[in-house]
Amino acid sequence: MGRRGWLAGLLAMTVPGLGGQQPPPQNSAPAGQLVPGIQPGVSNRFVTLYAGNTIINPNGVFIYSGTPGVGDLIASMTHASTDPFGNHTIAGVASYAIASASALNGGFQFFYRGSLSSGWTEAAELATDPDQDLLLTSNGQITANGNPIG
Repeated sequence: MGRRGWLAGLLAMTVPGLGGQQPPPQNSAPAGQLVPGIQPGVSNRFVTLYAGNTIINPNGVFIYSGTPGVGDLIASMTHASTDPFGNHTIAGVASYAIASASALNGGFQFFYRGSLSSGWTEAAELATDPDQDLLLTSNGQITANGNPIG
């Protein structure tokens, strides 16, 4: 093979449109097969999954009453911050009502007053100690059967 034939073969292998392959793009992740229903995210390869009334993203799991939106959050598993709609969340596995919420976090049960729009203030805590004593702390009065304790 002469020099011209060798050069033509080299060009055919490296120039697009002449039968060659382009080199892979620099600094890019390898292409992967897309799975129906889940699309890759833009930041750090995180995904956000929308499943009916539930959103799962890198910040946690958020469950809504009906269509996800402002004021419709009924449960979450996340850290204390806000959900994608600005609802204030509580750390741990939490459930929300109109003016109260509770959360299980590390073996402690916490009770809160407040709202999804303005945030939450801890009102009481229920826990056990290493001696298996039941510990109840409150920012207000503790009652049993309608009678104040302590």
